[in-house]
Amino acid sequence: MRLVWSRLATAELREVRRYSVERWGTLVAVTYLSDLRDAAKQVARDPRHARPLRDGWHIRRVRSHYLVVTIDREADTLTIARVLHVARNLDRHLP
Repeated sequence: MRLVWSRLATAELREVRRYSVERWGTLVAVTYLSDLRDAAKQVARDPRHARPLRDGWHIRRVRSHYLVVTIDREADTLTIARVLHVARNLDRHLP
């Protein structure tokens, strides 16, 4: 499946990087972002690695964040729609 990151997810990923560098340093931030990207690739290879959430949304936890994804099987595309911290209320941040 082709992997696509939404503009919002890309901005959220940048914010995770900024916060991580400030809080824990560059090495930890790079490792953390690598884990998020690797998980996204894993879900794109096999969508069963993300559990169904509701209304076509799927979710994959990676450390302290959720990758919120949509899957378009017809277009063979998996979109990372959001990168949300686990403390966030998912219902408030999903349409």
